[in-house]
Amino acid sequence: MRALVAGLPTVDVLATLRREKHRDLTHPWEQHDLSDLIMLSTTVPYCDAVVTERRWAHIVQTSGLASKYRTEMGAGLAGLRAALDPVTEDS
Repeated sequence: MRALVAGLPTVDVLATLRREKHRDLTHPWEQHDLSDLIMLSTTVPYCDAVVTERRWAHIVQTSGLASKYRTEMGAGLAGLRAALDPVTEDS
């Protein structure tokens, strides 16, 4: 089952982020976390740069998903600039 999940990028990101969010007992689930989870599961594996809330950007980075899918992560306006810099340099 793990190999199947790992072979489907959207499912891989969804399962990994959900697991990591459940592990962090200091930040309970909030109203829009499911929406964030769905959005991130479709953008992280397929986009060069993703900007989201600080907490989710941190989880994507520390879980290894950002490096696995070569996605630049950022949070807020500063994160948007930082996430786009490497992408625009490659163009």
